[in-house]
Amino acid sequence: MSKAVAFDIDGVLLRGSVPIPGADKAIQRLQEASIPFVFVTNGGGMHEAKKAQELRKKLGVDILDSQVIVCHTPFQQLAAQFSGQKILLIGREDCIDVAQSYGFDQIVTPNILLETTPHLLPTRKTDVAHPSGGVNTDDIAACFIFHDPIDWSLEMQVLHDVILDSMQRPQYRESRSHLPVFACNADLVYATEHPLPRFTQGAFVESFRHLFQLTHPQAQVHIEYYGKPFAVQYRYAERVIHQALVTAGRTEMPSVYFGIGDNPKSDIRGANNAGECWRSILVHTGLFQDTEGLGNDPHDPADLVFPSVLEAVEHIISTDLST
Repeated sequence: MSKAVAFDIDGVLLRGSVPIPGADKAIQRLQEASIPFVFVTNGGGMHEAKKAQELRKKLGVDILDSQVIVCHTPFQQLAAQFSGQKILLIGREDCIDVAQSYGFDQIVTPNILLETTPHLLPTRKTDVAHPSGGVNTDDIAACFIFHDPIDWSLEMQVLHDVILDSMQRPQYRESRSHLPVFACNADLVYATEHPLPRFTQGAFVESFRHLFQLTHPQAQVHIEYYGKPFAVQYRYAERVIHQALVTAGRTEMPSVYFGIGDNPKSDIRGANNAGECWRSILVHTGLFQDTEGLGNDPHDPADLVFPSVLEAVEHIISTDLST
């Protein structure tokens, strides 16, 4: 029986840009033991190769680009479905290039709409080039939230308008539904060098959902989530590990996957719900605060708890799965 590991990054290996003590050694120990591993993070907003380069630089260890799975990586699977169709992309400007590399070929952003649509955001003065209309939003096929929005007021307004307009289309009107909306990070907060947690994509989505419900009580907003803690992210990680092993000529596939994280609501809940072959490991170097003195989270308890990722990895290496 063989093992594999899925690392979270923030709060497990890094705190902001600073390596957590023992993180580099943990990765080296897995490499020495020939245990396959990937990085599954709810961070994103950049190419997987760029994230891998950052990890190599900060941790000083060998990491393949293919080992990095950011929150929006599985969106690649949806590109063919929306080929030739216009999508609304929310997230920082770098996400445009990422989406194009996935195969999305017609992309509209809130900033593009702001520059071409009169009176879109009353508090923002712009020189609108097309006062008679602007970019047509009637043919937007789906909305993709790739990364943490930068300009919440603009992005919430545009997302609101596009969803509301789509509800009037014949294919959605009768069912009172709307065009597909995809998000990839349900986390509300994450750990950085700052002493307090920082808001992230999930906070934007839940704020938007609440505001939409308040202003349109009869309507419901449906968000299709990717990223952790959702099963789609863990199935994707399994496929990446399997492919890497096949490429390396190894025939034995993992029977147990260890998911190591610092966020009980994301990392631990996700691994706990990913299937019988997954084991969750909580480390105390990031978001989790042991306010009740239990050592583990009472709502999303991990299978195993360790002070740091190095101790977690040493346990994984020493564990005999045959007993």
